[in-house]
Amino acid sequence: MKNMMRKSMTLLSLALVVSFITNIGNPAFVSAAATLDDDITSIEFTDINQNSATIELEANTTKEADMLYYLVTDSTKPISNYFDDDYGFYSGSGNELEQIVVDPYKDLYSKFSTDVDTDIITGKQAINSGSTITLNFNNKIQPNTNYQVYLVAGYNEPGTAQPTVKNGGNTEALMLSYSGSDNFTVVGEGSNTYVADKTNDDKIHIYKDSISSANELLVLDIPVNEYKPGDQWVIEDNSNNNNVIPKPHAQFVDTTSAAKISSMVNDADLTQGEIRFSTDSFTQIKDGFGYDNTKTGFYVTGTPSNIQTEWNYTRGVLSGNLGDVTIRFESDISLTDGGEGIKVLDTLTNENYLTGTPTVSNGNELIIDFKPLKPNRQYFVHIPDGAVATETNEYGLGEFNSDVFDRLIFYTEKKPSVVSAYFSPGSDHFDPDSSPFRMSSSDEIYRIPELIGVNKIGVGVNQALVIQFDDKISNLNTGKVSVTTNPVNPDLNYSAEINEDNPTELLITFDTSHPDRLLEYNTKYTVTIESGALKDRYGGGVYSENDKMIFKFKTADGFNNAFMRKTAQELNSGILQTPSENIAIDIPKVYIQQLETIHYRDGLISDERTAPNLTNIKIDAEEDVDKISVVTDRGVRPNLTRGAGGQFSTTFAGLNADVTDIEVTAYDAYGKVLERRSFRLQGAPGSEFKNDYVPEITDNFGKIVSLYELMKDPEIMEDVLEQIPVSELDRIGVFQPYFEPYDLITD
Repeated sequence: MKNMMRKSMTLLSLALVVSFITNIGNPAFVSAAATLDDDITSIEFTDINQNSATIELEANTTKEADMLYYLVTDSTKPISNYFDDDYGFYSGSGNELEQIVVDPYKDLYSKFSTDVDTDIITGKQAINSGSTITLNFNNKIQPNTNYQVYLVAGYNEPGTAQPTVKNGGNTEALMLSYSGSDNFTVVGEGSNTYVADKTNDDKIHIYKDSISSANELLVLDIPVNEYKPGDQWVIEDNSNNNNVIPKPHAQFVDTTSAAKISSMVNDADLTQGEIRFSTDSFTQIKDGFGYDNTKTGFYVTGTPSNIQTEWNYTRGVLSGNLGDVTIRFESDISLTDGGEGIKVLDTLTNENYLTGTPTVSNGNELIIDFKPLKPNRQYFVHIPDGAVATETNEYGLGEFNSDVFDRLIFYTEKKPSVVSAYFSPGSDHFDPDSSPFRMSSSDEIYRIPELIGVNKIGVGVNQALVIQFDDKISNLNTGKVSVTTNPVNPDLNYSAEINEDNPTELLITFDTSHPDRLLEYNTKYTVTIESGALKDRYGGGVYSENDKMIFKFKTADGFNNAFMRKTAQELNSGILQTPSENIAIDIPKVYIQQLETIHYRDGLISDERTAPNLTNIKIDAEEDVDKISVVTDRGVRPNLTRGAGGQFSTTFAGLNADVTDIEVTAYDAYGKVLERRSFRLQGAPGSEFKNDYVPEITDNFGKIVSLYELMKDPEIMEDVLEQIPVSELDRIGVFQPYFEPYDLITD
């Protein structure tokens, strides 16, 4: 035991050993400064990462202590690994001792032995009334390690003096205590009895058993003004030269009351004055954004069930209701400062929609309540760095989030919004640079607003209206979509549907199976989409339904109707009142670009056994053509599609070249008629192959020219009349600048 004593006493000379918590069996050794433990009123970690940690402590405005001592150690290496308490003054009853060790006054903590210094961090900070104390553990902290921090509050040590030895001195360690009124007591390490007495010389005399000169062991000359009630001294035995070691007044900080995060101190095995933390890495948010609040990493109250979970955002969230955001992490978390700084922000206004205080549920779920949201807005959850930490439970907080979370985005429900409306095929060939209707801010007559959109300068009669929304739409009620004109056209037939290939488009298709069902030339039409006719595909409530929408458009006049069927007087008093440069002539594309026939009058083998006539018809068509129908006196071949060579081809038997007409109709992908052409079958004997049915197609087709240009260059009209029969001249559109507003109207 004596071999161990020197090591213990040397360490005691370097350290304060707070004993009030461990001296259960010896109350005399408990510090009398009973108010030190509440001198620290608040303890919180402000940062933990893989290699450092920072704690902030708030001091009481009325305090006894003037110094805070701390010690940090790896949780797998308790203090008892390094310090032996041979004297028994500091041993607990039934519990392994984990001593708080600091050097309060002489900065000797830096002189610990090498092995101790590797594993222990010690230090001290002055305590000022009402002040904030910051402890930075940025030295020796290792990743993925659990740590224990011991905190002690203390004030000045009592005075000391070299004792005068009498009658051989003491042979065991002694503890001298002062309780006031010149009353000193002394106890020994063993079972011996000792007496302390202050004499008239103001010195303290220590005796064994009783006061007598023969029993006197030591005389201590400690000035009266250097001690006060509660002071204690450890007096070593003779083998250690009777050193007198004053014990500063100190108590463990009441960490249980002061800790802001309960898990810092919630382990039953913790020593008083102890808190814990870990440098375990920060956890991650689980994958998935969606409506399943039991699985996905990010969920918002009111998210519709058709949300796509592979997105990195949530949309269609109901507006106008209280709700919450749930963020689910891979492992448990804690809020480091009660959720301070966490917000639910409107991207547009930066208004914070947070209500109440964020909470943690089920260990790993961060719940953030929000007040009623506005519709058609983008929101995001803002979590500042350091607001959330990994929660290790047994060892308190782990690493804090080091990055700001701003990528948690969600959108509230919105109404379908139209971004454009156009006709297909429409004015996609419109050339604003060469057209007489080019944009010009200086001359109103040339300014055609919103050329991209509803074609205000005239719509062809063989077109379908495409209403393009800013997002996908659904739940179409066709009974709330109508197309009207005045006077009423009883033959007008149309259908409304959402484009399956592109659900952002509402298609209003007009029946073009018969000329009587085409849109009328030179006529104004009104398309009405009643409120509630459709809704945003990802919306959830009534708000996501459309408001009433009204579109108006005017069809172009046909060339035949505009000019050929009018008298000179009607022309002069009508259309020709407009300058010729301001009258547009829309020359359509030639969709049926070549027709080839191979006609064998007597069949492929001409002999006395005459075979049926065979005729093959092959058609080249413009790329917009999706299907072809061919009508002859032998019947109809509908819905012909392109063959391997890219042409449309079919074969008939029994066609008579002298009398047979061939009617060819081209359709686009929507089933609209693009062009109808009639040809008479040719192919005299010896000329069975013929491919010159369609005249040469010049570059005059598929563009808009002015009436002035048409009159100035007769070749244009010659090309047109050669390609388009007089009976079909109404396929050529005629229109003038039309300024009636057709903008979206909402009720």
